[in-house]
Amino acid sequence: MKKTFYSIIMMCIGAMSLTSCADKTARQLFTEGCKYHYDAPAKAAELYAKAAEKGNIPAMFNLGQAYINGRGVEKDEQKAIEWYTKAAERGDEASILRLGTLYETKAPAEAAKWYAKGAEKGDADCQACLADMYYDGRGVKQDYGEAIKLYTQIIEKSDPAAMMSLGGHMRIKYRLGLCYFNGQGVEKNKEKAIELWRQSAEGGYDPAIQSLKELGITGYDKLQG
Repeated sequence: MKKTFYSIIMMCIGAMSLTSCADKTARQLFTEGCKYHYDAPAKAAELYAKAAEKGNIPAMFNLGQAYINGRGVEKDEQKAIEWYTKAAERGDEASILRLGTLYETKAPAEAAKWYAKGAEKGDADCQACLADMYYDGRGVKQDYGEAIKLYTQIIEKSDPAAMMSLGGHMRIKYRLGLCYFNGQGVEKNKEKAIELWRQSAEGGYDPAIQSLKELGITGYDKLQG
């Protein structure tokens, strides 16, 4: 009985050791892939694939990037989506955002689903994209109130420097200003709209500068990109 118990314990320890080694190997493969990322993309993709098969999430994302860009492998959007999806299902925010952008034109409802997952995790880029979809009524029922809620959350809570979406906070402030100016989902408030557009214009966002010019408010032209 004692021998059997000892054998079971040793088997468990052995299994734990093997799992640990597998995890470490996946990390090592990913790290090695990163070393080849720029100078030998085919070698990098090969190593990312091995690491991804072993469950390394960053490798899944990088392999998706390789397939979507045709870097080191033959370009294959479907394979890219497969790897992004595997990483996204494990909570990788970069992959969630990437899936949203890939689906946005051909399957907007699917894009909105992924953006919503990212938004729930607090990803400001996903929140911004989802807000735009609510504003425009793409992939979801048009809902200015939901767009305003998301735009406001981003402005109040996120780090402007961390946002990747086009225009970042400046674009969001402009679109929120549109809601106030037109009374979309909120009571009309021209002063609030102008305040938001001024902030956006100070960041060099062209649509905000143009909107202010149309209202006779100038002085931001030099900031245009």
